Amino acid sequence: MHNEQGKSFLKLLLYLKTHWPALVRFAKERGYPILFTRDTISFTSGNVNARFSVTADTDRDWLYFDVACYCGDEKLSLADIIAFIESGQSVFRRADGSMLEIANREELERLAAMLRHFKAREEGFEGKLYHAAELRYIMTSSPYYETKRAESFDQFMRQLDRGTPIQTVRLPAHFEKKLRPYQKEGVEWIYFLRNFRFAGILADDMGLGKTIQALAVLSAERRSAVPSVVICPKTLLYNWKQEAALHAPELSTLIYAGTPTERYELRGRFKQHDLIITSYNMLKTDEAVFSDPDMRFNYAVLDESQFIKNHATKNAQIAKKLNADYRLALTGTPLENNVSELWSVFDFLMPGFLGSHEEFSKRFHKPIMEQGDRRALEHLRSKIAPFMLRRVKGDVLKELPAKMEQELTCELGDAQRLLYQEILAAVRNDVFSVVETKGFTRAQIHILAGLTKLRQVCDHPALLISKKADRKKYESAKLDLALELIEEAMEGGHKVLLFSQFTSMLDLIVEAVTERGIRYRYLSGKTKDRKSCVDEFNTDPAISVFLISLKTGGTGLNLTAADTVIIFDPWWNPSVEAQAADRAHRIGQTKTVNVYRLYTRGTIEEKIKALKEQKRVLADALVGESADLFKKLSWDDVRKLFL
Repeated sequence: MHNEQGKSFLKLLLYLKTHWPALVRFAKERGYPILFTRDTISFTSGNVNARFSVTADTDRDWLYFDVACYCGDEKLSLADIIAFIESGQSVFRRADGSMLEIANREELERLAAMLRHFKAREEGFEGKLYHAAELRYIMTSSPYYETKRAESFDQFMRQLDRGTPIQTVRLPAHFEKKLRPYQKEGVEWIYFLRNFRFAGILADDMGLGKTIQALAVLSAERRSAVPSVVICPKTLLYNWKQEAALHAPELSTLIYAGTPTERYELRGRFKQHDLIITSYNMLKTDEAVFSDPDMRFNYAVLDESQFIKNHATKNAQIAKKLNADYRLALTGTPLENNVSELWSVFDFLMPGFLGSHEEFSKRFHKPIMEQGDRRALEHLRSKIAPFMLRRVKGDVLKELPAKMEQELTCELGDAQRLLYQEILAAVRNDVFSVVETKGFTRAQIHILAGLTKLRQVCDHPALLISKKADRKKYESAKLDLALELIEEAMEGGHKVLLFSQFTSMLDLIVEAVTERGIRYRYLSGKTKDRKSCVDEFNTDPAISVFLISLKTGGTGLNLTAADTVIIFDPWWNPSVEAQAADRAHRIGQTKTVNVYRLYTRGTIEEKIKALKEQKRVLADALVGESADLFKKLSWDDVRKLFL
């Protein structure tokens, strides 16, 4: 019986029970035979109570429990209840044919979904120990559930909540001196995971030293026959080597990159080193090498693990084939767009922990992203919390100077405003037409292209009119504002980082600062020697401005010589902007950092700013900084951007 049919049948039963005398009179008056009585319609409503008995064996990575179900004093078959829940029917039929409407159905649905992760045994269920947090959530989230917990389970849960190993972690002496207290706690958390062969995400805020925490573990656990491997963005290869040389000189490191001939020679030297450092690009290029089961590693560490957030990409697929005894993910942005990104990272860390992608989508992604289901969000958070450690600067770096953030809005000039309105009208007609003919999903390329045009005209009309256009022929209110901020900062003896998503905009700014005799450095995807650029900016007091492409300069840079940050053209993702700002606001900074986000009044930028706040709260809700929810944007949301 389908769910809608079940609801209709339920209504019929209720109607018969309520209106039975009138129905009998109606039948007698017309001479209709009565084939059954009201007493034969047995229908009740109630809650199903569950009694759990649970134990754990940490040595065997084993979790066991049994469940007994009751409605009042009547014992019900758990197997029958689960079959009923999965059938989608609305009324539970007992063995004697009587009907039971289960009032706490949603709780039983969560229980049924969790049981898919466990193997049914004659007396109960057993499964992996990493499901303990979810089992506790299920058992304690309902007033109709009772639990009997063995001391072994409670002892493990206390350790899971603390995230610290039973034995004191012994690190090399130089790490004991270098690590801050919260960093030592991070290392202990990684060791807790190691004790149980779990894996997790070190998701500390940008600038809190995730690299040194990972190096402390890699140093203490280096093994002569099996190296560890760090996978990172190409731009961070030499940053990792430099950090290892500085903090863990006892680690022999090897950067795996270069020509095919050079890489072939390097592969023969893997076992002579403690740590192999390579990039996501190399992972794809040499897929056969890294997918080989005989290529074994001690630790596999993914730095900037958001690079595998899309489970369908080569990055994700090959990373999950790495043969490593232990796994660790590092990221300051564990969630950028939607909760399915977490599924992909955990599928690398602990395959099966969050179920299949299809199951995860049904249980968590769709309820959270499409329906704003707070209960589903709470459930997911309780499940992943033990395996994600996140600290923010304000909590652990009391000595770090403040970060002051301001939004500065400027008015477009007459010519720039007129051009903006013309572009807006053209883009709106194009986008609405494509959405009407192709639908919202298939029109997204057109939508993004239209948004890009509008953003570019907000930055500078020359970006749209011609790549070789003379910027002096066009006015840009935002460029004028940025130059004012730069000159004001220089007068006060401050250094400036300026980020833009458009390298063509950075090129225009280069022309403007050069005319004013301002010395600068410029970092984009085409920059070959990032380290020299960074070192020169940090050490040369005559270099006042660092112009940086947001895409290439948001990670892996320590630019504490600057204390002024300008985000020239804000975009959807607040995490990317935060990463950029934290190139200056990190360990080693001694001055207050001022962050300026530039907007143009009455344009697409102000509308994007409002929508961007919605995206921020989803990440906050899952990593513990807020309890709000984010609702996925619909065509109606996007349509308003063009009005």
